[in-house]
Amino acid sequence: MLLKEINSDKITLENYINLEYLDISNTTISDLSNLLPPNNKIKTLILSNRYKVLELKNFQNLENLSITGSETTLEANITYENNNDSYYSNNSNNSNNSNNVIKKYDCYSLKTIRVSKEIQLFLDNLDPIFHKVVTILP
Repeated sequence: MLLKEINSDKITLENYINLEYLDISNTTISDLSNLLPPNNKIKTLILSNRYKVLELKNFQNLENLSITGSETTLEANITYENNNDSYYSNNSNNSNNSNNVIKKYDCYSLKTIRVSKEIQLFLDNLDPIFHKVVTILP
């Protein structure tokens, strides 16, 4: 589904549970969390340059992501494991300096992040765990 020139106040996508492709690059939408069902099936997502924070836990089927905005950040669930104890954090920018702790990211189904080389701020702020799936476009 390609959305153009709409405001997030005027749309809801809650009935589109089987939606697999969503392009909001030409919209003013800066957050999809209130517009989509929590168990959405989106596999390809193209974000607007106004989009701020994408939490991967809300897009567990997402395989392909295109970033157009330099201020967009990605957040992945992180599990820290130590002596069979674990706890969760929702911010991929957290750090833990203990040598005994194993840090595991949950990127769910994400395979590719497409981003223009012109969006240097996004690339500079991207957690290194995502570098293996980044494709930099000219």
